[in-house]
Amino acid sequence: MFTSIRFHSSLLTFALIAFSTSAYAQANSHPYSKVTSEAKLRLLTQVLKLRKGDSVETVFKVMGKPTIDELLSKKENDKIIGRELSYYLDRWEKGLVNERHDELITVWLDSSNRVKSVSIRSEIFNE
Repeated sequence: MFTSIRFHSSLLTFALIAFSTSAYAQANSHPYSKVTSEAKLRLLTQVLKLRKGDSVETVFKVMGKPTIDELLSKKENDKIIGRELSYYLDRWEKGLVNERHDELITVWLDSSNRVKSVSIRSEIFNE
């Protein structure tokens, strides 16, 4: 009887591990989000229209609403020094930054909400 309880307990533990691993894999499938090839091409083409000094309104008109819109400030005094607008093309995991797999366009604005610089991290061909 004792062996039978231990066996069933081990079997139950194995089943719970298998279920939780499966649930984790489904919840964390990669990539988390991905735009269509057409949307990716459109954003990559549109970003080339931006120029240094363009207003944030121009960025929104050209690029649309960003995935992330974040104010940038100094740690010492919370003075706003700029703004980061991120347009994700492929996002590997929800809520996390993945330097290797995430594909995005980042528009950096100065404290006057004018384009300071643009960075693009994307693969055109990945085969």
